[in-house]
Amino acid sequence: MSLVLIALHALGFGHALHALSRTRTREGSVAWFVALNTVPWLAMPLYWFFGHRHSEVYEHRIQSERQTIAERIERQVLVARGSALASDTAAHAGTSTTVRASAETSRADTERVKLYLDGPSCFDAIENAIEAAESYVLLGYYSLEAGSVSQRILDALVRCCARGVEVCVYYDEMGSRGLPKRGVAVLRQAGGKVCGFDMGPRRRQKIRFNFRNHRKLAVIDGQMAFIGGINLVDSYLPQKGKPPWRDTHLRLEGPAVAEVQSLWLRDWIWSGGPEPRLAWRQAPCPTTSTDPDVLTCGVNIIGTGPLRPEPTGAVWACNFIAQAQHFLWIATPYCIPVEPAASLLRAAAERGVDVRILLPERADHAWMTWAGDSHIHELFDSGIRFYKYRGPFMHQKVWLSETLGAVGSMNLDARSLSLNFDALALLRGQPVLDALKHMLLTDFDQARLLTRSPIPEHIWYRRLRSRIASLGSPLM
Repeated sequence: MSLVLIALHALGFGHALHALSRTRTREGSVAWFVALNTVPWLAMPLYWFFGHRHSEVYEHRIQSERQTIAERIERQVLVARGSALASDTAAHAGTSTTVRASAETSRADTERVKLYLDGPSCFDAIENAIEAAESYVLLGYYSLEAGSVSQRILDALVRCCARGVEVCVYYDEMGSRGLPKRGVAVLRQAGGKVCGFDMGPRRRQKIRFNFRNHRKLAVIDGQMAFIGGINLVDSYLPQKGKPPWRDTHLRLEGPAVAEVQSLWLRDWIWSGGPEPRLAWRQAPCPTTSTDPDVLTCGVNIIGTGPLRPEPTGAVWACNFIAQAQHFLWIATPYCIPVEPAASLLRAAAERGVDVRILLPERADHAWMTWAGDSHIHELFDSGIRFYKYRGPFMHQKVWLSETLGAVGSMNLDARSLSLNFDALALLRGQPVLDALKHMLLTDFDQARLLTRSPIPEHIWYRRLRSRIASLGSPLM
């Protein structure tokens, strides 16, 4: 028995050394090192699922096997951007390579944007866009789950195939564990192409939890795109007495559609799908719109992920926090910020910025609520105001300051900031910023302001529970 224990601890120590050299964040390295040396029998299986870094396989395949295609994508996006770009503002860290390479951002009058604040209106818009497609439909979703929503979208895609429209869909295999297999099979029989984003050519990598594709993207004919936080799941519909989730999504028309398409194509190439023939030039947007909810603004697409030594999601978040001068409002399902984002949030509040973080009353997983309580407790005395949304579960990911807004799929937690492939639309222009501000003020009106820390000092087991959950948060 003693020999078995010695062998287990020796293996755990070896895994701990591997974690120190390979884990992306210092917090994750410490968490894995302690766990693998103290409870190796439990930590080693978890490390096999969570700990290994395989994102370099993605990078290698894009850069070596498909480098020619990747370069052509960049050229096509730059051409599509054309005169719509303005170089008076430097590009922000964390943007797609196209935007960084050009060092330009879109003017505040080049795009048309519409906000969707709930699932039903968003699903209607996506379905209508699919029905009107003439050349192709591209979808990429973290969660494609069996239910009425996915069936409705898949039926529309089958009808597209019947009239000769090319259909390409990828999904994340971890987020789509309830994949509507029958509906997908019907779509494939109709001629649609469907792939899983499995993060590697070896089948065993599909069970890994890290480096998931958390994006929610749709592109229609290269002329219209959808991006935001809404997945193709029934959680956004009333069911069994449960209210629908609260979320935010965008419809885009204009040069930024090419950037969404570029992100989608890179993911599709990795997933192993055949390269479709795509349009990269957008038709001019009408100067006026019959829809009063369509806003004129500037848009750049932020593609974050674990492909660089530094976590691009965390870098982008830090830059966004640092540029706020008057107010910084963040709506997110989880508040588990990594360093230095947490320190920058504290510093912003202490220099007089109106920092507000809107969270759901209860997260969809109790562990996430406990971990978030620990971080709220640490930041509570800095002047940051925390609100708990009292309506249905709030899944939106929205960032807003006096000069910039962002809507997308990136949560304020270690997994989104460091480990997932995420996407956001960076917005500029007073009309869209005013619309986002009005939206968040309405959400704040439906929330309660926390007047004391969620972890009372005299309730020891809640402090212990939250600290344990916080220590494990880099592994989530």
